[in-house]
Amino acid sequence: MGNHRAAEFWKRPEHRASALRGMRLARASIERGEGFLYVAELVGAGAVKIGFSLNPRARVAGLCSRKAREHFKLLAFVPATLELEQELHRRLVARRHPKFAERREFYPFDVLTSRMLPAALRQLVKARAMCRRKYGRHRRGGELR
Repeated sequence: MGNHRAAEFWKRPEHRASALRGMRLARASIERGEGFLYVAELVGAGAVKIGFSLNPRARVAGLCSRKAREHFKLLAFVPATLELEQELHRRLVARRHPKFAERREFYPFDVLTSRMLPAALRQLVKARAMCRRKYGRHRRGGELR
């Protein structure tokens, strides 16, 4: 949505009420411990982004904007809490990618083998890598899309 269209959207009371209702529902979901910890590859940069989202596929698609000129590929996601994601970033602070120092959620690819990551997430990333090597693409279905 362009800036002009976004401004027009927020002027209409029914649109504003709908958006605010959605934001309240999202906040309530996060407070209940719902959501996902995801790993996305910044293609061509040798970096991964670790983040939290209620909808990781939509989040990664949103990261791939024309304006940013960056392409991300979702590697894996597992159910988690926002607190787990924040703790993970605190523990990985020394491992941040030097090229992306100002962006705290970016790490070199080798962080994916770190024992600091939840085991389920490491296993999904490893399974995806094995499928790519064996079949030249990732397996369809489950959380490995």
